[in-house]
Amino acid sequence: VGTMAKKRNSKIERTIKRRQEMIGEISPIQCHIHSELKKRLERQTDIFCFLPIIFQLTLDLATFGRNYFDQVCYFGFYNVNESTYKLQVVDNVDILELGVRDGESTVAFLSALSLTQNGMLWSVDINDNKALREELGDAGLSDFWTFLVDDSVLVAQNETLPEKFDLVFIDTSHKFDATLMELETWAPRVKENGFILLHATVDYFHDDLPRQKNEVVNAIETFISQPQKDVWRYYNIDIGLCLGVMQKRNKINEQ
Repeated sequence: VGTMAKKRNSKIERTIKRRQEMIGEISPIQCHIHSELKKRLERQTDIFCFLPIIFQLTLDLATFGRNYFDQVCYFGFYNVNESTYKLQVVDNVDILELGVRDGESTVAFLSALSLTQNGMLWSVDINDNKALREELGDAGLSDFWTFLVDDSVLVAQNETLPEKFDLVFIDTSHKFDATLMELETWAPRVKENGFILLHATVDYFHDDLPRQKNEVVNAIETFISQPQKDVWRYYNIDIGLCLGVMQKRNKINEQ
């Protein structure tokens, strides 16, 4: 068991490293990465180290479909040879982004969607960002984007949103009650094999300070411990402020 665990951890580390190696190392199409995302990668914000991961995951969803993640190794969840996967026709990918701020993750999502021409990003924030809307419009990234000024939970009543999403990204208040409510609101609207990503599962990442779980992690653990019809796999990418990765699995598939 110890040897198997070491092999699995090693594969997870290689997977994460590959996702961090940026342009040209991840996939041939990535050499066409949008200049707007390149600028964001140079800013070194609190989320910049996850932008390649967000970009690649979106690219893979729009290219291969959600069932791709049921058969290949991704975030350490699976251990099947990628060569066994057969390509399929992929429906339009629907992504929900809760929390926009300066648009770092927004640009990562849209850079991938602009390449695949296959999907739509709905971004929600309680504050409008006219400058960002103009910037992304000028950059040619707004064709696959809808920006909604609304609350991250109350917006669920908006009838213009899709019924289900392939991916939900949460980077809002980072408070326990709010995060738990967001999970309870949006988890039922994630498609099978789809993902929820939660940014900042630690409060700081200085080498000379101890790393501690924060309210986001507590909300995740509380949510997945509750009785429900779906199974959620959870993995925490332990770099920077960390990124929580949840994947929705039907109970039948877990038996």
